Amino acid sequence: MHGREFIRGGFSHWRTAVSLKYLARVATITFLGTGGYAAYAEVIHPKIAVEAGFRFEPVPPSVSGISSKMSNILQEVDPRVQHIAKWLLSVGDSIAVGDYDNDGFQDIS
Repeated sequence: MHGREFIRGGFSHWRTAVSLKYLARVATITFLGTGGYAAYAEVIHPKIAVEAGFRFEPVPPSVSGISSKMSNILQEVDPRVQHIAKWLLSVGDSIAVGDYDNDGFQDIS
């Protein structure tokens, strides 16, 4: 629409469409966006990589006793909720690890 009006009216259309208020808004948003990015890039975003003090190691199911096999569970779900079955079956899946009995080893609950 702006292009059509530009063809009809030339630059006079742009003088009415782009007012000082509009330019002030654009300048304000540009200033805030640039300032926000600069604050994130230079202040908020961490520059130093911190060593966590631990590492993850794979533990096979034969050692842990934990396995995740879905089998045919998705076919056994009520047909009325099959469109959200994966979400329903994933809600509540979790594991907690901690040294609950103070023996120095991580316990799974």
